Amino acid sequence: MDKVNKNNTKVSEKQQQAEKLLDEMTNLLLSGDEIAFSDLILDWYRMDLECSSVSLPVDIDELRLAIKASLLERLTEVLNSPPHNGSQKTPQWCKGIGALSHPVRLQSDRLLEDEQYCKAFQKRNLLVVSNFMFFI
Repeated sequence: MDKVNKNNTKVSEKQQQAEKLLDEMTNLLLSGDEIAFSDLILDWYRMDLECSSVSLPVDIDELRLAIKASLLERLTEVLNSPPHNGSQKTPQWCKGIGALSHPVRLQSDRLLEDEQYCKAFQKRNLLVVSNFMFFI
């Protein structure tokens, strides 16, 4: 069943699923539960959700917003690469989400001193390994 968002625009069930999953992924990444996080990434792929369908989150917390934009950009990269060769697009609003004032290590146990970081996250001052989410 479709619902209507705050802009009086119809929101499909798939869009609702994508936005809910993105919230859950953000929570798990912040809590450090990478196993459950990985399961949700696979769920995204299995449900064939579209990154571009995610509307601008209502989060006022800049860390959560930066993570969500980075996750969508990284999902787009991964799902458009072999073997998937998808046609995902990042939502336009992601471009307007800038860097945090201080770096945040989202994988502190796995990051080394001279680690190469994932560019989709690093540009927002979020630090994760360079091959982050490349397991699907």
